[in-house]
Amino acid sequence: MGAAAFVVKLVSAGSLFANEIGRERLFAEVGPISVPGWFAADASLALGWGLGAGLTLGWMRNRIVAHSVLGLLHAAVAILLAGVALVYVAFGAVPSWGLLHNLGNLGDAQDSFVALVSGPPLLLLGALLMLLVVGAPLLERILRARPGLCRRCAMGLAVLAAALLTTRAASQPSALELDRNGMVEFFASALEPRRPITSSSRDLREVLRPQSPAARPNAAAATAYHALARWAQERPRNIVIAILESMPAGQLQITGGPDLNTPEMARLARSGLLWPRLYAHTPNSMFAIYALLGANHGQPGGPPISEARPRIACRSLPEVLVERGYAASLWHSGRFSYYKKDLFLSARGFDPMHDAVTMPGADRHKKTSWGIREEPTIDALLQWVRSQATPWLAVYVSVYPHHPYDVPPGAVPGRAAGGGRAPRFRHAARYIDAMVGRLADGMRAAGVQDDTLLLVLGDHGEGFGEHPGSTLHGTTLYEEGARTFALWNAPGAFRQASVDDRPFGHVDITPTLLDGMGVAVPGEHPGTPAPRVERPMVPLYTGNGVHMVGFVDGRYKFIHRIGTGVSELYDLSRDPAERRSIAAWHRDRLATYRERALAFVAAQHAWETRLPDLGSGPHPAAPAQRAEHWTIDPKDCEHPARDFAIDGGTLRPARPGFLVATCARVVPAAGRVTALRARAREALNGSQMWISLQWLAPDGSRREVAYCQINGNSGKPATGCEASLVGGRTGFGAGGQLVAELQYDLKGRPAAAADFSVTAVETSYVFSDSGSKETSP
Repeated sequence: MGAAAFVVKLVSAGSLFANEIGRERLFAEVGPISVPGWFAADASLALGWGLGAGLTLGWMRNRIVAHSVLGLLHAAVAILLAGVALVYVAFGAVPSWGLLHNLGNLGDAQDSFVALVSGPPLLLLGALLMLLVVGAPLLERILRARPGLCRRCAMGLAVLAAALLTTRAASQPSALELDRNGMVEFFASALEPRRPITSSSRDLREVLRPQSPAARPNAAAATAYHALARWAQERPRNIVIAILESMPAGQLQITGGPDLNTPEMARLARSGLLWPRLYAHTPNSMFAIYALLGANHGQPGGPPISEARPRIACRSLPEVLVERGYAASLWHSGRFSYYKKDLFLSARGFDPMHDAVTMPGADRHKKTSWGIREEPTIDALLQWVRSQATPWLAVYVSVYPHHPYDVPPGAVPGRAAGGGRAPRFRHAARYIDAMVGRLADGMRAAGVQDDTLLLVLGDHGEGFGEHPGSTLHGTTLYEEGARTFALWNAPGAFRQASVDDRPFGHVDITPTLLDGMGVAVPGEHPGTPAPRVERPMVPLYTGNGVHMVGFVDGRYKFIHRIGTGVSELYDLSRDPAERRSIAAWHRDRLATYRERALAFVAAQHAWETRLPDLGSGPHPAAPAQRAEHWTIDPKDCEHPARDFAIDGGTLRPARPGFLVATCARVVPAAGRVTALRARAREALNGSQMWISLQWLAPDGSRREVAYCQINGNSGKPATGCEASLVGGRTGFGAGGQLVAELQYDLKGRPAAAADFSVTAVETSYVFSDSGSKETSP
């Protein structure tokens, strides 16, 4: 155990040594006290394991049972320690429960996971497993044969652990987390979300009051804000928000990156306003979507709002605009099932709302584990735009260029210049830039460009090893992961390019939009409209990985690690790469930021707690109606005999592949679907199932109104899905039908298909009293 922990620690130190800034900080921390202190937690864990093993052998009289128990424990620890080492190599970060949860949905993340662990990490995993599985029993056998040696080793280990603990107590916590044991931290992070969070009566806006002098918008930006407000308030304007996946400002041409990879966005910037310092409060897509549309912060260190409180009443941007007569739609090239995004988004007034599973035209393109190509998403959005007569909001959420930075065949000419992940990303960014151009050109062809605001922004950045642990996104708060951009393009309002280089956060987007339209910003929105002179500090916090919280305050960047208490401070005007912390030279400012960081966590918890949840019924914008319930028994659905069999009263797939069973129900009056629930049992890893609810109108037209997805998980029972349907606002005409399709996508051995079944699908919907007319907005 001690040898294995030692190897894992060397792996973590090696991952730091491979990073330039990591080497600088590693050598800066080297000292006669600090280095032994790095191994204190490992030695203590090894000592505890040795004592536990000795007591097990001594307590259990049956030696065979005792050795069997220890063998199983050794195997479990081997797998866990190897996984810890694998995370260090792949991410350069201390492993956490949240990070594992991110990778848990392999149905979506398998492309990235395979790319991360293939090659050297996989060889390291095998070597560690051999060391632990073979080495531990061998060592036990040697020590059992020589009792004297065993006693001397135990005493030596105890003395070593005591000495290391003494040096650990005398040393300072490591900013590189080297003093922490990966296994202990993993289990501690699993318990962390269950720990009570202290609330605060302090006002959140007061906590975020800046310490740096207020920075006014420059003259060009001030003129742009005035022109945008004058244009937006002349009459209702259309709005397109394009949320682009993984857009680090330092890798993009438009914000000073090394490659000419954003020519289309550069073209739009010539009649637009650029925010080159837009920060993702948490470098995670769902946190960003909530902060952007819901204009609120997530809980630092907690799960995304879509998992914690999907029906939180935060008066999102689409809800506010729908109340003012807008139509609102959402188009996502990924899957709503990831992070259960559909549970949050479906309660926000979007109609229609499509993702990779339901997108019109998606079946003509090859899918990846993350989703589909961007072309069918943009084309479906533009088709919807051409059908609209009233002002509208269209939200487009891309899935490219997500890791592993693949590019659809033939989509981008040439190849990535140089090796490594960063050049591959910059090459892939050309594809999403071309898609932004496709969207802008499509609006011009539809004749709506001059009457539409196009807002293009990134959901977060992306790390390429610039700092220790800065790999992909979500685990650190350095510039490469947190800073992205926003581009406001409105040819009818802007006559020239302008830049506002003050720091902004995603929560500032909706208040800026509403303020520019002359709409009162809801009181539960803590963001600040951009034209305001005093910019609050932009809070940053991690949702998984090492628990961090920090601020961007003008030129200063502060990062605080909750677990170790270590703080970092950077002057971004002089050190934009965050190479050297200046914390030692600004103790007063550091103390203020530290106090504010802990106050922010408490105040944000109190702020979120005060927001109620929406009711469990329809969206508040929908009128009161009477409900009906439809329970679907899968064996009663129409199904091809070669694809399904009825076994013991249960419908079961008879073979692998993509299989569909269909049920229908006549709806005699205009109805609105409010919820869809499914319960399933599955045992085939990699299998997926969709419950697709469709509306079949009397004229024969059919449209998807909702779905939910279940991912295969190697035999875990009672998995299921639940989805609210279009915020409870989808209307159906008289005499039509609800059609429920049970769509199975089974992979693997034919025999395993028999273990996959769905017991029932429960659908509830309501009837309106408005007659047989279609009631969709």
